[in-house]
Amino acid sequence: MRAGGKQRTRDGEQGFTLVELLVGLTIIALATGVAGLAFSARQPKESAADFAVQLQQLARLAHHDAITSGSARTILFDLEDRTVVYDRRGEIRDLPEGMELTLLAGLELIAEEGKVPVVFYGEGGSTGTKITLKDRNGEIARLETSWLTGQTKVLPDEED
Repeated sequence: MRAGGKQRTRDGEQGFTLVELLVGLTIIALATGVAGLAFSARQPKESAADFAVQLQQLARLAHHDAITSGSARTILFDLEDRTVVYDRRGEIRDLPEGMELTLLAGLELIAEEGKVPVVFYGEGGSTGTKITLKDRNGEIARLETSWLTGQTKVLPDEED
C-alpha cells in the first residue's frame, strides 16, 4: 500500500480501497439524510387540501353507515376543542394548528356551545354543509355536502 491510501494494481493503475469507498458512501448518505430532515421540517405539517380530503372521507363513511343501517349518523364539529368527531367508528380528527375552519350547516340546527352537528339520514340525505378551510400558508380548500343526496365533495379552486 502506498502513501495517500491508494493501492497500485498490476497494470500500474491506482484505485481506492473498499474501506475508503464505504466511508465516502456513508458520508454522502448522512449528508442526504440531514438535508432531507431540514427540508421536511420547513414543510407545513398539513395543508388545507389534505385536511379537506380527510373530512370528505369521514363524511363518506358516515353517509355510508347511515344508508346501510337505515338510521341517522352524526359528525360533530366541536369548534371550541377544534375537533371533528364521528363516534360510531371512534374517528376523531384534530384541526391542525393555525388552520381556520368556517362552517355553514343546515338552518334547522342550532349550534350549542360551539358544537355543530352534521347529520346523515338513512334515506341518503343530510343536513347539508359548506366548509371552508384556510391553512397557515393561506391555502384555501372548500367542501360541500348536499342536503339532498348526502354526497360530500371537495370543490375545485376558485379563481379570484
